[in-house]
Amino acid sequence: MLFNSFEYLFFFTTVFAAGWWLVGFPRARLWLLLLASYYFYTANNHWLILLILVSTQIDYVAARRIEDSPLPRRRRLLLALSVVMNLALLGVFKYFNFFAGTLAAIASSAGWKLSWVDLNIVLPVGISFYTFQTMSYTIDVYRGVIRAEREWHRFAFYVTYFPQLIAGPIVRAADFMPQIPQTPRLDARAFEASIARITLGLFKKIVVADTLAVHADRAFAAPMDADFAEAWLGLYAFTFQIYFDFSGYSDIAIGCARLMGYDLLENFRRPYVAASFSQFWQRWHISLSGWLRDYLYIPLGGNRGETRGSLLHAVLPAAAATGFLAGPPWLGPAASAAYLGFLVFQRGVTNNLMLTMLLGGLWHGAAWHFVLWGLLHGLYLAVERRTAPDRKNPESSHRSVLALTLRRLLIFHAIVLTWLVFRCPDLPNLARYLTAMAQPDRGAVLTVGDAAAAALVLGGLAFQYAGEYADLSGRFLALPVWLKGLAYAAAAAAVLVMNSQGAQAFIYFRF
Repeated sequence: MLFNSFEYLFFFTTVFAAGWWLVGFPRARLWLLLLASYYFYTANNHWLILLILVSTQIDYVAARRIEDSPLPRRRRLLLALSVVMNLALLGVFKYFNFFAGTLAAIASSAGWKLSWVDLNIVLPVGISFYTFQTMSYTIDVYRGVIRAEREWHRFAFYVTYFPQLIAGPIVRAADFMPQIPQTPRLDARAFEASIARITLGLFKKIVVADTLAVHADRAFAAPMDADFAEAWLGLYAFTFQIYFDFSGYSDIAIGCARLMGYDLLENFRRPYVAASFSQFWQRWHISLSGWLRDYLYIPLGGNRGETRGSLLHAVLPAAAATGFLAGPPWLGPAASAAYLGFLVFQRGVTNNLMLTMLLGGLWHGAAWHFVLWGLLHGLYLAVERRTAPDRKNPESSHRSVLALTLRRLLIFHAIVLTWLVFRCPDLPNLARYLTAMAQPDRGAVLTVGDAAAAALVLGGLAFQYAGEYADLSGRFLALPVWLKGLAYAAAAAAVLVMNSQGAQAFIYFRF
């Protein structure tokens, strides 16, 4: 069931009406929303709902026993069991095909055939999100940040609340669970702000992202046939497609959650006008960035320790990239595995940072090009940490708007190049795409559709810059009623026209 479908519109309006009708009966209301969330997931995933139930039960029991146990050693053991079981579920259903395929390719290069690895395990939608969510809950109980929830249906509701279940934001129990026993409220201003947020999210997804997807898909599907202009436009189109697609989902999720009386945290904050790579990750997929920081980077040691400048930081990633692009099938995976092992067993700020970003890349998808994408961001952050002491507040070091804008544009284009690695369907195509981007063709002709896509790209970037200097949402809500009505009508018309061919799935459903 997609947010951008009439099926979801009917589902949500029904749940919205029933939920507020039962507002005086909190237990019945909570059960209604829980069952609605299970229905929302099973509408397209059927029996895979069992995985959510298993994950919920694991962490519900583990957290209670961790809190009840007076023995530190037993608490650590229970936490370890919870984490291992959750990662095992994630590993089998998301990564088995990937690692088994890699093993089969390596074996094939040695003359062996492994037929048993081809199991084609189905990837459950949203498993990366709800697994991280339940793990963070158990870890926070172990750390004493929150108390273990004693009511199963309350904890299950936290895990499966339907607006954020499929693609986030990744919700922390400390932020969400205190809201559950409270009486929900929805005043006129919150109602209007939520409707505006949902409308914006649908517009981002259907009108902007799905339009840009046509140009991105065409360029990336056949890079050998793309000319210079098509290649660059395709890359810029994907850069803004993935932003508008995912931030559109987050807008709809936050708006729908608020209409039901619950607040979710922001997940995007104008990432393409970041003035540093650190700032980009404070603005892009904020819930994942915070999760990786608090539950992986800091436990690894964070900023503590000596930053080591080993030659292996250059040799192994270069060998991995060379292997994937042009080398024998075993070189890329072998060099990547060696580099991961080096990061795990070495200490230092750079190693912690690189390992976090590599695993963050792997979280996005079971493919080696996602690992390379994480590696690129890790290298960006590591170099910035060594060379830019103002990375946390880069605006303070620029006295002119022009200098700050140039810096933002430089960071933006460095980010754009990482999306090239992220989007290419396979790594050999990456070399072909780079070749197309590097060969200017004066005879290239841009169509009306290409011009429209370029306008959406430039408009999207301008929209983010405008948001840096003005509260666009607040100004919209302050407009006269008749003007807002025209805006809603225009947005609704555009959404209906562009969605007439059927609802398109959101990008992050794949991850």
